Amino acid sequence: MKIFRKVAATLSIVLLAYLVVVMIQTNFGEEEYPSGMVADQSGILPMESFNDGIQTGNQAPDFVLETLDGDVIRLSDFKGKKVFLNFWASWCGPCEDEMPHMQLYYDDYAEQSNYEVVAVNMTQRERSNQDVVDFVDEYQLTFPIVLDPNGEVEKLYEVLAFPTSYILDEEGIVLHSFKGPIANPEELDELLNAY
Repeated sequence: MKIFRKVAATLSIVLLAYLVVVMIQTNFGEEEYPSGMVADQSGILPMESFNDGIQTGNQAPDFVLETLDGDVIRLSDFKGKKVFLNFWASWCGPCEDEMPHMQLYYDDYAEQSNYEVVAVNMTQRERSNQDVVDFVDEYQLTFPIVLDPNGEVEKLYEVLAFPTSYILDEEGIVLHSFKGPIANPEELDELLNAY
């Protein structure tokens, strides 16, 4: 009986310590994401935990989604422009970190660089569409935001963590893909200018 009590007490302490660590990471660790880390709904995870999604050199799958305003956007509508295609969610801390960089690039360089920024919201993972609207309003996002309410495009692009981004050429060929946030506007500008 004593052994059982000791084991139960030890397990309780270990479980309590684990819960404290998770609470600290969840509530206080939202501002910084170590290099090579991405977010999913369970927290911050190493990028190597995920597959590579659509491969470089492949045609990006076309899709048709609605914007927050109800307009319909087809990825192939952007043929003739390079596309920075970003998958995100409003609850994703790294997504929140990079969105201002994306908006700054869109405002200052996208047109002259022949780029379009398209952000696909993983709507089925949101609590409500209002969370998406509030996020877009808070960050004053003006590039196309489309909603993926059933997760079909998320599955099509094999998105397992947020943010995940693809750089497409003028014909919709994947030039580059990566998981994790853009650290600053200069990094995004350098990355997109490389393609």
